[in-house]
Amino acid sequence: MNDLAEKALRGVDAARRAVAARPMRGFGVLGLVLAVVVVLAGGRINAERPTRPVSGWFGLQDARGVPHVAWLPGAILLAAVAALAVLWLAVVRFVRRHDEPERRVWSLTAAWGLPFALGPPLLGTSVQSYVAYGLLERHGLDPYHYGASRLAGNAIVAAVEPAARDTPSAAGPLGTLAQHLAVSVASGSALGAILLLRGLAVICVVLIGRLAADLAGRQRSRALTLTVLNPLLLLYLVSAARLEALMMVLVLAALSAAGQRRWLTAVALTCLAGSVEGPAFLLVPAVIAAHWLGRGRASGWLVVGRDLLVAAATVVAAALVVPNGFGWLWTVSRQFAAHPPYSVASAIAKLLTPVVRGASYDDLAAGARITTVTAMVCVVGYLVVTPQRRALDRTAGYTLLAVALLAPMLYPWYLLWGVLCLAPSATGTRRVAVLALSVAGCLLSPPGFTITTTNVLSAVALAVIAAVLAVLPSVRRRSGSGMPVTAGK
Repeated sequence: MNDLAEKALRGVDAARRAVAARPMRGFGVLGLVLAVVVVLAGGRINAERPTRPVSGWFGLQDARGVPHVAWLPGAILLAAVAALAVLWLAVVRFVRRHDEPERRVWSLTAAWGLPFALGPPLLGTSVQSYVAYGLLERHGLDPYHYGASRLAGNAIVAAVEPAARDTPSAAGPLGTLAQHLAVSVASGSALGAILLLRGLAVICVVLIGRLAADLAGRQRSRALTLTVLNPLLLLYLVSAARLEALMMVLVLAALSAAGQRRWLTAVALTCLAGSVEGPAFLLVPAVIAAHWLGRGRASGWLVVGRDLLVAAATVVAAALVVPNGFGWLWTVSRQFAAHPPYSVASAIAKLLTPVVRGASYDDLAAGARITTVTAMVCVVGYLVVTPQRRALDRTAGYTLLAVALLAPMLYPWYLLWGVLCLAPSATGTRRVAVLALSVAGCLLSPPGFTITTTNVLSAVALAVIAAVLAVLPSVRRRSGSGMPVTAGK
């Protein structure tokens, strides 16, 4: 018995030395295992609402649908996602302290991302909604007027969560074109269209990594760990195959073009990004303001006029690729029917309750949303008129974060808009913010529980992250030079 115990201890010690000798390989294996657990548990949960998926996905998800409350797979999913987020923080720390080759980070990304690329869509039914909108177009119907429920009798309707079946599309014309092309290439097959949209998302994620590495300069490996290795990106861009992947490729390409002083290209790319998902349009004034600042005030108005002409031509051209290309402008307000308790608007509504006594829930919610939207306009306006105080990537990141955090609703993937802009050059406090926002997004609104339990778990996750952020400065001060804080410009 003692011999067996001794052999076991020797084996553990040998494994520990092997991992210490090749830590990136150990990170890859452990991340792959956690990603597989996430996919298996997420497949059992199936979606946030009772649905009937279009495929059993080789037995990974129940094709008959599962009840909304599935606490055991939900608990496993939450634990695996939290463990993957902690592992990601360890990798970010390790790569920051050791000069790892870029190819090793890409290999690590491939290992972590493979289960998400091959498994069923997780954490919502957005990609199923995309397919439904593409099918509407295939039948000659306008997705800006109808929701998935218009396809009565089609299996894709049951695959969309019930609350979203009557919601029209809010994607821009290029996003709508991508949905239509996916369905057309798949010959009307819902599963084929989902696979094509997943493939598009994977390609976009690779491009995001390449662009982020280019924007980072010499810190290419660090930029990759903060972007393509980010669990929030793997969950919502790779697995869920959201159109934000295409939007962010165009945004980062615009930032890269601006860095090379190809301003007209940057303006056009930003408009194309907005034609995929509307929030990117808010970056157009920032790009034009940065161009005007760089050219000097003498020729400033000519520069602004030319940029505006390029922007208008790009927007009109993009709108012509689909019928009713500006229809998304009238559907944006219909995307905010829910009231998640962790959004800023919901928190303000709670604060107003004892102040405005007797006010109805709808009145409090409306007042809170007006307050947050007003704050959003002020923050974005300030960022646009003060481009000389920061680099363009920071202006873009702060603008998109303001939109995400101060929107009437906060969804986890909204945080990726600003995070992916800030991550390539993030140092010091900005890097900590990128890490905190990403981990918070991973843990928000875990599926598989009752609404009350989900809200409590989200609140606990946010409280833990806030406590860590509050303690972090004192830990850094005690550690002295061990963890220096780089302010960064």
